[in-house]
Amino acid sequence: MTGIPEDGLLGHWTGEVKPGGRVYDRSPEGNDGVYGPAAKWVWFTNPRAVRYVGEHDRTHVGYLGGPTGRDPVVGTYDHDTGRFAETVLASDVSNNDHVGPAVWARSDGHLIALWSLHNGPWLRYRITETAEDPGSFGPVREFEGAGICYPNPVQPGDDPEDPIYLFYRDRTGTGDGHPYYRVSTDGGETFEDPTRLITAPEGHFSVYWMAAQRDGEVHLFFTDAEGGGTGPKWDVSYARFDAGTLSTADGETIATPADLPIRVDDLEVIYDASKPDTPSPWVWDSGVDADGDPAAVYATFPTTQSHEYRYVRRVDGEWRDRKLVDAGRYVGVDPNTGYYASGIAMPEHDPDVVYAAVERGGRAQLQRFETADAGETFAGETVTTRATADQLRPVAVRNAAAEFPVVWIAGAYNSLDASQTVLRGPPGDLATGGPLVGDGSSGVSLGVDCYDPAVFGRGLTVAAAFGTDDPGTRQCLLDFGGAVELWLADGEPGTVTLSLEGEAAVELVCDGVTADATQVAVASWDGDTASLTLEDATGSTSPDGDDASSAVDGPVAFGGDPEGWTLGKPRHLDGPGIVGSIDGAALYNRALGADEANRLRDALQ
Repeated sequence: MTGIPEDGLLGHWTGEVKPGGRVYDRSPEGNDGVYGPAAKWVWFTNPRAVRYVGEHDRTHVGYLGGPTGRDPVVGTYDHDTGRFAETVLASDVSNNDHVGPAVWARSDGHLIALWSLHNGPWLRYRITETAEDPGSFGPVREFEGAGICYPNPVQPGDDPEDPIYLFYRDRTGTGDGHPYYRVSTDGGETFEDPTRLITAPEGHFSVYWMAAQRDGEVHLFFTDAEGGGTGPKWDVSYARFDAGTLSTADGETIATPADLPIRVDDLEVIYDASKPDTPSPWVWDSGVDADGDPAAVYATFPTTQSHEYRYVRRVDGEWRDRKLVDAGRYVGVDPNTGYYASGIAMPEHDPDVVYAAVERGGRAQLQRFETADAGETFAGETVTTRATADQLRPVAVRNAAAEFPVVWIAGAYNSLDASQTVLRGPPGDLATGGPLVGDGSSGVSLGVDCYDPAVFGRGLTVAAAFGTDDPGTRQCLLDFGGAVELWLADGEPGTVTLSLEGEAAVELVCDGVTADATQVAVASWDGDTASLTLEDATGSTSPDGDDASSAVDGPVAFGGDPEGWTLGKPRHLDGPGIVGSIDGAALYNRALGADEANRLRDALQ
């Protein structure tokens, strides 16, 4: 920390990205962060990651992120070139994690990506016009509904002409989320009218499901939920699906297409939550082994502070169900996510393997479990080491390469629309070292509630050394809880803007941002007056007239508790990020003097 004033220093980030995407804080506080493309998803939209091998060998991942942080995106990793690229399907749709898309490869190599709002009036999808080319997605198509969520396309056969079954949820009112399906006989170009599969009990929030297919058979696992993030959950149930006919694992017919929809209690019950002292369950993922026997993983909730993961599998004609591991507390800080576990995943065609995010020492880490006896016993190992953030919601890649079996999100999860997470899992973990360079879609998650707001009751200093490729495009440098923000071109091109929220909010503007040059912005507030200066390598300052300083009452006001803390993107990683580089950043809980500010500038450049 040579040259950095240390009195009152809360954070000093050098702008260096370490292997695994870690960005270390060089101050005593140690508020490390994790860097990468903004990404989040809910676990009932599937598949979210699929590999297709044809002329190319590529793994495709669907998530919510992109330049605005609210874009449905398909990220593609090319195993031959080692490159990763994003394709934005639609811009600025929503910040709700339920909007994360499903991405699926037809047997002929064409990709289909599907997304909806959370309980929205439509489901939209796009199909690539060229096989294996995520850059060739065609026009947006849609069909309507009352409250659609969770697209799950399944094609039981291998022939491109085989029917596609698109499972999804729709509503008839504010509750009552029912599973439906539509059939396509033309590769997803069009879909027939919907068929309701199950009618949710009156007043219940939803019937949730997970689907896995192999060798022409589709296996469905269900949970009936009175509420989403809150409220009891009932049972883990099962049905085999064959062109609209439902049957038990033993082959006994539950319903023919003419009998649909059925009731939840018509299903084969695997985990009976009606028994005394039996915790509520919630199904998370499913698979089927080489013998055609289905399996699933699910969470149970002895308390919201103490979740468990369980594993169930059909073995020798009977269901084998056992506890896998203690999962820890619910993810996030919003108590309405009390039934949201950190996440567990199963490869669709390899139920001998499970990936589970478990809380240890107050932070979720990713672990891999494997069984050699069909789930009787398991061996486990930790996948993520020296993690600087929660590792959440793993997804097992379908048809995975050995080098890329699982993908997940890392960062801070607040709620379904206030996550602060980045993509993790591709080989090299997307960031293998080097400077913190942003493309508008990447940022650093420093977690939530890093500092008590009272720390800033009497003063602060924030500084950033940066370079930009496009000084005319609006982009975020730093965002500390929404109370202290540095933006580029937030209004006029070529400007840097400080937004400081107090009892009387202040916005200060400096001119002179140029491309291809490192510049340092330093902003201070001494409890009375806020100021902003901008310097380049020549040492010149360029305040915009009288706007370079202003009186503002304190203390600084945070938008909520807790709030996100970010570099290179706005908090929660929603909104435009830096298009360029951040070479260093610092935060103090006091206003620096002129000499100290000069030392800080020199040290950051």
